[in-house]
Amino acid sequence: MTSTDDQGLASTATRRFAVNSTLGFLKIEPVRLLLPKNGGRTATIRWAQTRAARVKVTVETGEGILVRTVASQRFESGAQAVTWDGRANWGKLVFGGRYVVRITATNELGVVSLEQQLTVRRTA
Repeated sequence: MTSTDDQGLASTATRRFAVNSTLGFLKIEPVRLLLPKNGGRTATIRWAQTRAARVKVTVETGEGILVRTVASQRFESGAQAVTWDGRANWGKLVFGGRYVVRITATNELGVVSLEQQLTVRRTA
C-alpha cells in the first residue's frame, strides 16, 4: 500500500496476516441431552482440525461461567471427538437449561475458537 501525505511524500507499508482455520465443523450429538437423575447419558462433541494445536473444550453457562473442562490437551490434525457426561467440574449433574460448548485451539497461528449451544433437560 502506497500513500502520499500532506507534504507530497510517499510512504509504503506492508502487512502480513494469516487466517487461522485450525478448527472447523463443530457438531454436538445430541444437541438436546436428556439427562436422567442418575446420569448415564453423554453428548459427543466432534470437530475437525487442519493442523495440530493445544485444544481446550469447555461447557459454560449462557453467561460464560465455566461448568466443566471436558478436555485440555494437544490434538493432531484430523477428525476429533470427546464426550461430556453432563457433570460439572465438581462431579454433580448439571441443572437443566442452555449451555455453550466452546472449543479453543492455540498454535503458531494464534488462538481460534468455535462454540455451539447445547440444551440439557433433566428427566425423572
